[in-house]
Amino acid sequence: MIQISSANPGPGNRDLQGIASGSLLDALEEEKRRSVMNFRSRWALVAGLRQEYLDALDDSDGRDRIYKAVMALTSSVGRSDKCFRHLEREIDACLGGIMAQLRADFSGHLSESKFRLAICLIAGFDASLTASLLGWRDAQTVYREKHRLLQKIRLGPPAFRRRYLTALK
Repeated sequence: MIQISSANPGPGNRDLQGIASGSLLDALEEEKRRSVMNFRSRWALVAGLRQEYLDALDDSDGRDRIYKAVMALTSSVGRSDKCFRHLEREIDACLGGIMAQLRADFSGHLSESKFRLAICLIAGFDASLTASLLGWRDAQTVYREKHRLLQKIRLGPPAFRRRYLTALK
């Protein structure tokens, strides 16, 4: 059985002691599904702007200048600490403090970019949007870094390992 400490306060933290791990994972998957739909709908504009920019890369008319400005705007969102802190708080509220626990378990072992990657993955952002928000060149970088993140989690403390891996898939 998994026991979640009450030392992890937050509006989404529920008393999960005594729940069988299978039921807990099912509940986590359902809560993540609902949260992902919420996050995706709220970030659809950013994803759409990014796609417009990518579609116009081969177009050399005057609109290219507009697309570059849109890209600069969407890129600045990803470099904003405030933006990521806000999204992290929302994830914690929806998923019982999962990011706070991840930070506690892996502080000193994961870079801030890995924590930001975890935020994007848990929020359900696609690889293109994640790459844009993290300032990475392409989606392949997201896949490679996700693989490395999951490897580190598999080797980390076992207490919440299944919970993290379930949320990050």
